[in-house]
Amino acid sequence: MENNAKKTTKEAVMHLVFGVLTTLVSWVKTIMEVIMYLVFGVLTTLVSWIVRFGILWPGKAIFEIQDELSVQYTVLFTVASVISWVCAVLFAFFTNRAFVFKDADKKANIWRQMAEFFGGRLATFVLFEWLLNLGVVLALGAILPEHMEFLTVDLTPYRGAGIELCAMGLASVCNIVANYIIGKFLVFKKAKKGNE
Repeated sequence: MENNAKKTTKEAVMHLVFGVLTTLVSWVKTIMEVIMYLVFGVLTTLVSWIVRFGILWPGKAIFEIQDELSVQYTVLFTVASVISWVCAVLFAFFTNRAFVFKDADKKANIWRQMAEFFGGRLATFVLFEWLLNLGVVLALGAILPEHMEFLTVDLTPYRGAGIELCAMGLASVCNIVANYIIGKFLVFKKAKKGNE
């Protein structure tokens, strides 16, 4: 009888240790996934900047654009923005698929995943712009008094820059979290147990 009690206690302890280790491994995997997501997010930003400025700077020289408020610059800037966004989203898609969400179903249709990924990124882009504009409008309304006739210098542009940075920071955090959730749970879903 005493031998059975020791065996049962030993099994319970082993079961507990196994459960704790399984939980720790799961946490480490999640932390590594988030770290990889952030690393490739920074690299995605670099891709976007390199492509954008790789189009803008030579484009300004080629088309001899001097005025950044001109229609020509606006067109060039828009083209550079669209191309850099597409390149960055493509880079993010392939790096997320290969290096970040390793538990994803590798047999999933890549074209469907890509469409979902682009759709998610487009939705979060709209959300980002909306949050950014909302943040700037709300912050300007709260910080700047209605009547500032006593000022001889217009400080609005300087206050706006700080407000834009704060709003952009908050909107960026929301954007990163939303993109991670969309990537993890909608686009790169785990393979079903019998489908691996």
